Amino acid sequence: MCRFFEETPGGFFYAVTKQGAGDKINKNNIVQVEYQVETLQGDTIYTFAGKTAKELKVGTQAKERGFDHALSLLHAGSSAIVIVPSNLAYGVLGDRDQIPPRATLIYRIHNIKFK
Repeated sequence: MCRFFEETPGGFFYAVTKQGAGDKINKNNIVQVEYQVETLQGDTIYTFAGKTAKELKVGTQAKERGFDHALSLLHAGSSAIVIVPSNLAYGVLGDRDQIPPRATLIYRIHNIKFK
């Protein structure tokens, strides 16, 4: 699988590191996804895996618009790296916890399953 990053018209970059054999993910699908959130410097901010994997409805995530849109470019079982600028992530304020203001984020998606 190609590991070069592709720029989307929406303004974020992604690279599929493993093509999933499952169906394409579409808006309004409910998926369970394992991923890690990092800074550009490589510091891990959050990890959601195993029992902490996130369940979400694709196309409805206001805070993480870039990540949400990236999911709709993938297939179930895929792995990808997504680079999301702050305006498509947590914006000017960050998450007021661990994500700093105006942070560009890296999402390392490891596993996507339909619910």
